[in-house]
Amino acid sequence: MMLTKYYGPEVNDPVRLHVPAKRYLCSVKPAYQDRLSLRSLQSFHDEGGTMTEAEIAAFEAEANYEAALRIRAWDDAAKILGQHTPSIESFVPDLRAAQMKS
Repeated sequence: MMLTKYYGPEVNDPVRLHVPAKRYLCSVKPAYQDRLSLRSLQSFHDEGGTMTEAEIAAFEAEANYEAALRIRAWDDAAKILGQHTPSIESFVPDLRAAQMKS
């Protein structure tokens, strides 16, 4: 992943865990599946579907799993039609600050 060249696990792990976060949420909060689009529901099944208890425990053991869940929530919120999305330039200071910490 290109991010690993510039950022540490605080940034990289939540990105890496994006798909497992969806599987986790669908597993521990079954109603979460009802909120998925048809395409996202299909990819959920293609990506492995509901997690086993062991997979849930492994996901929860990830150091940055809670950040991955926050990013998943932000991703979900970003799909609401009519929402204002900030320009990419507005994120540059945060990205630069995160890069300097790594």
